[in-house]
Amino acid sequence: MKIFPTIKNHYSIKQGVILCGLFIFSLVANAQAYMGHIGVNSQTETICTHYVAPNGDNNNTGSLPSAPWKTIQKAANSTQAGDVVCIRAGSYSEMVNINVSGSATEGSITFQNYPNEQAILDGTNLAVPSGWGAMIHIQNRSYITISGLTVRNYKITQKNHVPIGILIDGSGEHIELTNNTIYGIETNYTGANGGDAHGIAIYGTSASTPLSNIIINNNKLYNLKLGSSEALVINGNVDGFQVKNNVIRDSNNIGIDAIGFEGTSPDPAYDQARNGVISGNTVYNINSYGNPAYGNERSAGCIYVDGGTQITLEQNIVHHCNLGIELASEHAGKSTSYITVRNNFIYGNTQAGISIGGYDSQRGSTEYSTIVNNSLYNNATQGDWGAELYIQYDTRNNTIMNNIIFSGPAKKFIESWSPVMSGNTVDYNLYFSNGGGTNGTWIWKGATHTTFSDYQQFSGNDGNGLAGMNPQFLDADSGNLKILAASPAIDTGSDVNCPAIDLFGTIRPAGEHCDIGAAEYKADANNLFNKLYSQGIEDGWILESIETSNVGGTMNSTASTLNLGDDAANRQYRATLSFDTSPLPDDAMITSVTLKLKYAGKTGTLPFSSHGNLLTDIRRGPFSNNSILQLNDFKAIPSRNSAFFFTNTKLGNWFYQSLNSTNFQYINLNGVTQFRLRFAKDDNNDLGADFLKIYSGNAGVSNRPQLIIEYYVP
Repeated sequence: MKIFPTIKNHYSIKQGVILCGLFIFSLVANAQAYMGHIGVNSQTETICTHYVAPNGDNNNTGSLPSAPWKTIQKAANSTQAGDVVCIRAGSYSEMVNINVSGSATEGSITFQNYPNEQAILDGTNLAVPSGWGAMIHIQNRSYITISGLTVRNYKITQKNHVPIGILIDGSGEHIELTNNTIYGIETNYTGANGGDAHGIAIYGTSASTPLSNIIINNNKLYNLKLGSSEALVINGNVDGFQVKNNVIRDSNNIGIDAIGFEGTSPDPAYDQARNGVISGNTVYNINSYGNPAYGNERSAGCIYVDGGTQITLEQNIVHHCNLGIELASEHAGKSTSYITVRNNFIYGNTQAGISIGGYDSQRGSTEYSTIVNNSLYNNATQGDWGAELYIQYDTRNNTIMNNIIFSGPAKKFIESWSPVMSGNTVDYNLYFSNGGGTNGTWIWKGATHTTFSDYQQFSGNDGNGLAGMNPQFLDADSGNLKILAASPAIDTGSDVNCPAIDLFGTIRPAGEHCDIGAAEYKADANNLFNKLYSQGIEDGWILESIETSNVGGTMNSTASTLNLGDDAANRQYRATLSFDTSPLPDDAMITSVTLKLKYAGKTGTLPFSSHGNLLTDIRRGPFSNNSILQLNDFKAIPSRNSAFFFTNTKLGNWFYQSLNSTNFQYINLNGVTQFRLRFAKDDNNDLGADFLKIYSGNAGVSNRPQLIIEYYVP
């Protein structure tokens, strides 16, 4: 979008106009975490050609660790093609303009953290200028890499002042942003118009020369206040880009956006993000509700293509946004076109799983796009408008096939409210609702059908589709939408549009025909899992003896719920969960671990708002050398501190989180594996009881904590 003065906006049905439309449990997510780890730590000192350090001096040569420059800007003015600038640990209060370029023959210029150190660009004390203000600005440069840096805390309250973490604009080629962390970029302007911010912005502003070969890989963006803008945006004359393996979360507008037709490029013929791939990203907790630019509207997508063309969206996990994936054009007479959406998990979004078409009759169209082999689960959770698949104004020649569409309580499979459509093909989709059978709703061109047969007859769609058969997800409560051996999705999809691989890289088809959904089932030793329940006799909560003692005073191993937070004397509650993980084969090679906790209530204020994240330590074996709950479990040394962290995000009533692959070694294949739960802050010092209740292993089976482990046997 053109971030000022033009404002991107959507409107809800309630206002008379229709909206446009970490858990990370999987191998993809674990691979992302692992690649992020490797991306920083695989650097070695020997590759550094120049150094920057807080105690440096810009009169130094900068070429020796003992004679570093003081500012990153000095390096950004002085380096040459092939140089690698290593930035030592510390906080740098500066806005950096990259004034150098690398070359195809001599190589890129790299600005990176010094190996195993955290280099921070902090905007706390920096003023955001009128217009764009970027902590790192790359304009009309080429062959530049920014890697392993933290960019944070760049904020403004004024209108038309736009804080940006990293901005690439103008023209140029071969620019990479990898392994960076960006948070606390905020517009706190309270008006509806004129508040904008970006985490990462790619703006092709040249008339004819594009930004090309842009790679944005394995970055983390979170806690952003964006106004009417986006966390990560590709806009205008950008031809050839990859947005891969990023984690984008907890922000108040669109996660990833590829945009055209906003006048970003002076030449309309080139004013369109194109020829890109958006893959392997995890995007969640994106909600525009309460954002001053949107008020009470829930209109923010995890991933949005607004006027882009020839872009593939694949192998993404998107959840708990307002819209999961959205393809639309906000400009009349213009189209989002030739977009491929395949092999994505899409769940828990408030308004829609996938949305296409303009949000009213004054918008543009969605054309020649292919939406295949996605798994949608429990979207449209708000229940006011939207559906799993939301088809709006002016859709043409799109293909929607091989998708699992599992409706939540709203039971709205498809809502197509506009008769302005032509040439769309909808077939081979599998529909199921929590009510079982064929219960649910299909709305086609504004006409409502409550049975699958009526929908088929009147729409002409899904002649080969399926309804009323449970797709048999491995664990939908935690967003694990892999299918089990009994799934009716196996071998029942169309081979015509079947992707070559699935979300996890499995070759399709694994059987006689393509499976429906994002995950292809393969019956072999590489596709095994165990669902384990915590053991009530060994679970329990422990209350600190006195505030700040950090030792257990009392405990309870028989209650059906566990307390986590603090009591009226500011004493901390902790809890221990115990799982017998010995049923796993001795030679099991673990590929995924998910811990699930079911919400049972609260006393006082829910601690997430006052005590931070819910942290979980892991112990390979019992904490106190005795699997039965012990007071010493309160402070016993774990195998790994903070192996999980839970935010206040639930699917249904379940909290869930995945274990980083580097911690799989702490799952005990020969006995118990124990977890200790505690909030990041021990108490909020208000002499009031504030604690979360979760069900323990003493509760009924359906409520007990679960550990889901996927593995293979070599």
